[in-house]
Amino acid sequence: MSIPCVHEFRSRYHKRDVFLRSRTNHLPQTQFLSDERILYTLAANGTNCVFRRRLPFEQTFEFKLLDERGRELPKTKLGKSNSQPAKAPRNQWEIFKLKPGTILHDSRELFRPDGMFIIPEEGVYELQVRIRLCVPMTNGVPDNAGMLNNSRFVRSKEFGLVISEPLRVKVIKK
Repeated sequence: MSIPCVHEFRSRYHKRDVFLRSRTNHLPQTQFLSDERILYTLAANGTNCVFRRRLPFEQTFEFKLLDERGRELPKTKLGKSNSQPAKAPRNQWEIFKLKPGTILHDSRELFRPDGMFIIPEEGVYELQVRIRLCVPMTNGVPDNAGMLNNSRFVRSKEFGLVISEPLRVKVIKK
């Protein structure tokens, strides 16, 4: 059963805590070539780690590529398999199966647009990426204390999904 993400997490410091970058540039970027590997970065605000449960990679991202008219381009087989609906854990066993993780400054490879989308012709496209996190909840609301304190995190019994605002960058097909 797929459960919609009901809470958005918002960037507090000029979109520097959730951003897309290349392998050679560690700063936020606004455009990429379609054959370029894109990395995503999650950075905690200040010096505090953020505790979370790791969703399977195929449930971590929601992404789409739009042409100049705003029409969504089709995904490749790999693109479809890597953008599955997120499933929030429904019981303690499902929570336990999701590995715990922390965010201080987490940077990992996302994908190459050419590998995820069928891009028919040269041009400039808009890539939209949203990142989903599984975090402690209290009464259906994200529990900030549970995300910032390890002892509260490990005792958390309720977890849910939060999703980032869309990260929008240009993708250029040459």
